[in-house]
Formats: sequence, C-alpha cells, structure tokens
Amino acid sequence: MRKHIDFFFDFLSPFGYLANVKLPGIAKKYGATVHYHPFDILLAKLAAGNYGPSTREIPAKARCVRQDRLRWAARYKVPMVTTLNGKRTPRLNTGVFYAARAELAEAYVNAAYHQVWGVGADPEDDAVIAALARELGWDEAAFLAYVNSPQARQEYAESQREAHRRGVFGAPIMFVDDQMFWGNDRLMFLEEHLAAMK
Repeated sequence: MRKHIDFFFDFLSPFGYLANVKLPGIAKKYGATVHYHPFDILLAKLAAGNYGPSTREIPAKARCVRQDRLRWAARYKVPMVTTLNGKRTPRLNTGVFYAARAELAEAYVNAAYHQVWGVGADPEDDAVIAALARELGWDEAAFLAYVNSPQARQEYAESQREAHRRGVFGAPIMFVDDQMFWGNDRLMFLEEHLAAMK
C-alpha cells in the first residue's frame, strides 16, 4: 500500500506555509501522497482545550515568532510577508475541496499559500480568490460560487470534525498512520519515519 501523509493546515498559519514549501518534495522522495485537510485553526484550538492567549496577545512572543518564521523563510529561500493581510480564511480553505476534485490540490495549496504569505494578499478578497481560479484554469464565477456555497461549508465542517477526531490542536499538523508531526520544524522526524517504513 502506498504511503500517504495527512496534512492538516489553515492558510492562516505562516508555519503551514513553511511546511508546505518542503512537504511535496518529501512526499515525492519517499513515494508518498499528500492528502490535504483544511480546517479552522481557531476552532480546532478551542475544541482541543487550547484556551491560552493568542501569540498576538503576548508582544514578546509575537516578536520572537515573527523573527523565527522569517528566518525559516530565508533558510527555505521563499518570500514571506511580515504580517498577515486579513484574519479569515474559510473560503480560501474550502477551495481545496474544489481543487481536489480537479486533481489540483497541491497546485492550489501552493498558489494560495504564496498569495497569502509570499505576496501578502487578503485571503478573503474575492479578487484574490478569482485570481487563483484563473491561475489554475478554472471558471472564476464557478469557483467563487462554490466557495460561497452550502456544499463548501458542509465539506469544511466535515474536515473540521475530522481534525477534531484526530486530535489536531494547531497548524500545521501532519500524520503518517498514527504518528503526529507538528510544525515545519518537525519535518525531519516525518522524513525519518517515512524512510523507516517498509
């Protein structure tokens, strides 16, 4: 049976962006597939009992985290904006389901993450969402209709429930079988696990 990596992410997460820079290459190296599971990180934290203050509410921690992620971006040689231009990502997240049906989930996730964290686009801007559709060769109106539809909300709710069932408490989190790996700085352990699998 082919190996697969369950990638739980929210476009809100800068560390999800960083993990996604490396994850497709790691999967390819070990003959694995990536299954993309978008979820709302804020709801997942609450569901997991993570009620602590957000990083934004702790100035010293926020400064350190900002510096740290910019260091990772420099190491990975990818662009990264200093601040997120927007606070909501549900419609962008649900676009993953549309992309998966077109067998373009990886391309969509790469493009959307680049727009949000590489360029600094507002993830809730209709123009940004339409531009992603154009980039992937989709009908813009059809894609916008989907991300605003009850179907998209239902699929997103199911993905959220799956995240809760799996114990997802933050982003990014990757699973290989029953092994959980949290954050782009755990990718070396994920890679070691894949290498050891028979």
